[in-house]
Amino acid sequence: MMKNKIIRFLKNYLVFWLFAVTVSVVIMEILIGSILVPERQEFASEHGMTAYTFEVFFGTTIFYTIFSFFGALIFYFKNYNYKKMGLLSLLLGFILEFTILQPNIPEGEGSGASWVQGWYNLNITGETIVGTLISAVYWFIGWGLPSYVIHKYSAKS
Repeated sequence: MMKNKIIRFLKNYLVFWLFAVTVSVVIMEILIGSILVPERQEFASEHGMTAYTFEVFFGTTIFYTIFSFFGALIFYFKNYNYKKMGLLSLLLGFILEFTILQPNIPEGEGSGASWVQGWYNLNITGETIVGTLISAVYWFIGWGLPSYVIHKYSAKS
């Protein structure tokens, strides 16, 4: 019985982790980030795309391994629907953005720092709003999408 619970949790965690790596790391950070974020384009041109991909992949994957673990743990014990899991992910993501990830990065020196600094300085511009909306979608997907897939898959079996 305990073995089945552990296997069920590990399956859920694998889904959370795969979606995090696929969507957040590969698509958002590596592909879109290297195309749209000037600081990342500059890093890639200075150090090469291979170095950029390795650094982003390695660092972001470690972060999302931990983040996905907590999402899978909450999902396993509470079995929330995708909307609630997405909102929890969004809330935790914004807390992380404003406290740990980017609060002291001067504007223009890091991806996303300008919108965080815009809210800190109460300098609400179009860039601040668009950055907030993009970040909201990004964080919502983190736990919302895997929860949706797991619920859909569980309903079919």
